[in-house]
Amino acid sequence: MKKLVMFALFVICPLISFAGPEDHTPGAVYIANDTAVPYYLLELKFDTATLSPDHDSLTLEARYGNLFGQFPVTFTSRHNEDRLNFKAEKTLFNRWTATCGFAEKAVAYIAGEEAYGEVNPKYLEIVVVYTSAQNACAADSVQTKAITYRLNQ
Repeated sequence: MKKLVMFALFVICPLISFAGPEDHTPGAVYIANDTAVPYYLLELKFDTATLSPDHDSLTLEARYGNLFGQFPVTFTSRHNEDRLNFKAEKTLFNRWTATCGFAEKAVAYIAGEEAYGEVNPKYLEIVVVYTSAQNACAADSVQTKAITYRLNQ
């Protein structure tokens, strides 16, 4: 009986309590303030945000999120030796072709602060400029929209 209890405790219990990817909670989830946006831009998820030592790129890491990669820093301002404000931008996708037809482009702009060497992913300002056209050959069909995001509490 003792062996059966030990077997259940050490072999079966860890198998039952395995946490899969659906149990992962991202570090930050930002939701679009406007609902009239493409479904793939409604939520932006990532885990961590770090600024490179020379302050030329912002790196967003996401285990199961949709916003990740290196964002070139376009602006920095230091207010004291411990805090640095920055702005970074990156083209998320560019589906603008030379042929006529549907086209779209999204550029993300991220502003934030590095304090004591760390960037808190929950205190960023994120704006995505989304440009789309039903007919890329007609200039009057181009629509541009700035999508602002808020942190999902």
